[in-house]
Amino acid sequence: VAAVGYFAEKLQRVPGLPQAGTNIIVMPSHSVGCAGKFGGLRAVVARLAGVTDLSELLVRHTAVSKSSVAAPGERPSAEEHRDSMKVIDVAGIQGKDLVLLDDVVTRGASMCGARHVLLAAGARSVTCLALTHTQSPKIPHLPF
Repeated sequence: VAAVGYFAEKLQRVPGLPQAGTNIIVMPSHSVGCAGKFGGLRAVVARLAGVTDLSELLVRHTAVSKSSVAAPGERPSAEEHRDSMKVIDVAGIQGKDLVLLDDVVTRGASMCGARHVLLAAGARSVTCLALTHTQSPKIPHLPF
């Protein structure tokens, strides 16, 4: 519960995020059917004033492995992520500006795949935002 409050407070300070009309989609789990309505990042989003949680509109229909635990040659591509997700209510996102929120990014493949799915379904724009990234020699450490 403390982490939920901590990250909600941090996100409240992201310029342009916590304002009326902001539509957020939390990245679906890498597993199928694991999206909890009030767990994890969904609980953080629920604490943000003025935002609409549209997370239920993007679902993972095929499981993919997490890059953070897969061997380098076995990590799923952005295309594999794209092909493992779908928008279940296209009308719910058409013409909307969306913020795609994830907890951890390793290479960005899942975000790229999800962004493609959302734009193909008619979203006007998709801004990707992650709380943190895994440490990797290929990803520079950001000092914040």
